[in-house]
Amino acid sequence: MIEITHYRQHNLDFYLCKTPHYRLTLCGLGAMIYRLETQDKNGQFKNIVYTYQQFEQYHNNLKYAGITVGPYAGRIYPLEVIIENTKHPLKANDNGVYLHSGSHHIGTQIFIAKKHDNAIEFIIEKPRYALPSPEVITVTYQLKNNGFSIDYHSNTKVATFISLTNHSYFNLSGDFKQKIGTHKLMVEADTMVALNAKNIPEKIENVHNTPYDFTQLKPLSKLFDAGLALDHPFLLNPQGKVKLIDEQSTRTMTITTNYPAVVVYTNNEPSNTTHEDGSIDQRHHSICIECQYIPNDMYFLKHPQSFYPPMSQRTMTINYAFEGGFFDDL
Repeated sequence: MIEITHYRQHNLDFYLCKTPHYRLTLCGLGAMIYRLETQDKNGQFKNIVYTYQQFEQYHNNLKYAGITVGPYAGRIYPLEVIIENTKHPLKANDNGVYLHSGSHHIGTQIFIAKKHDNAIEFIIEKPRYALPSPEVITVTYQLKNNGFSIDYHSNTKVATFISLTNHSYFNLSGDFKQKIGTHKLMVEADTMVALNAKNIPEKIENVHNTPYDFTQLKPLSKLFDAGLALDHPFLLNPQGKVKLIDEQSTRTMTITTNYPAVVVYTNNEPSNTTHEDGSIDQRHHSICIECQYIPNDMYFLKHPQSFYPPMSQRTMTINYAFEGGFFDDL
């Protein structure tokens, strides 16, 4: 059974979606995941995504926490994009590059919300964008008993580049005072994208026999103990999935997508923000799993996958499924 409750707070629309397995709170600002509670092995619900203690921080959102990132997720460099012989200059906002669509990304914009049977739809028309803007972006959360999916539908009259994703930070323990070294990660990807000093894609490399081989479940501490971290795009194998496990709580999250890549980020540069539980944001306390096109693909690929020709539309989907915890006893 799925129960959806609408309420207004901070002059925004919120939706609390409940099933026996999770409680998902969505917000019209940035079509965001505001809170996501799942059960541990004792049946206790805890929030497993980073939620600011002060809601006002979402209007600046240094971490991009929970929001829909776009119209183009990831970094772009050089600071201009040529579309149909027209140059579109970009303004750097992170280490000399254009990150997550700059200062006017859609995570700062308010979507119109519509409730459907077992779904919440967020719509924004002509969002602010440094590149030609699509006519409409629709973000639809499809609710299921043991998880949910997010459909990103873009409709554009003009040629442009679009790559949309969700930017939630996960800690499956539900305790953001703990780091995620004991979490086990699997990314079914034989190859990844090596990055340069600006974190711009440089070349494709095989992950096998490297510290970045997560083709089998492996504790993140293996990487952290070697002085390494993740902010890398992985090229998913066909039907490849991402799995994250916290063995202490027994929570398990599995992510699948029709995107070709996933950027995995282990919160390497914490912000000066406070989580709702009172803990200060700290390095490696959470992990962001961003299914998307390869960042900077207009320069990195001969045929960029994020390119939308004129008069085109497309739907990309990310699926989240939850297991473990108290689920097996229900």
